[in-house]
Amino acid sequence: MAPRVCIDASLVVKLLIQEPYSDRAAFLWQGWIEEDIERVAPSFFPFEVTSTLHRKCIKKQLTEEEAEEAFNIFATLDFVVLTPKALLREAWDMARELGLPTLYDTAYLALAKLRNCEFWTADEVLINSLRGKFPRVRWVGDYRE
Repeated sequence: MAPRVCIDASLVVKLLIQEPYSDRAAFLWQGWIEEDIERVAPSFFPFEVTSTLHRKCIKKQLTEEEAEEAFNIFATLDFVVLTPKALLREAWDMARELGLPTLYDTAYLALAKLRNCEFWTADEVLINSLRGKFPRVRWVGDYRE
């Protein structure tokens, strides 16, 4: 079985548009490709990424051309969408156990747990809420080349 990491939308958006830590996200992604590390995410992931791009365009944080270019780049990225049967239950239980308000966040955590891999995010609020609670979570801001 190939090594893998679970990725979330916040991390991938940083690959697509220039934001703080975009350089670190790019180095991470390139390293995973070079080391043949599979990138996995839950089934809603593509919609979360593209919704973020669309929302940034609507809010005039991106031009239509920038949003379209980011969308087109996203469509070329290599990742695997996984929805194991136990994912929903695990995400539900983790949300309750960790006191997190959304199952979107815990779905990523649950997938990482079920697939025994690290979870990488750029969501600093999530990272801060998980300190000491979920050992496999990694924040892009902590990554060093």
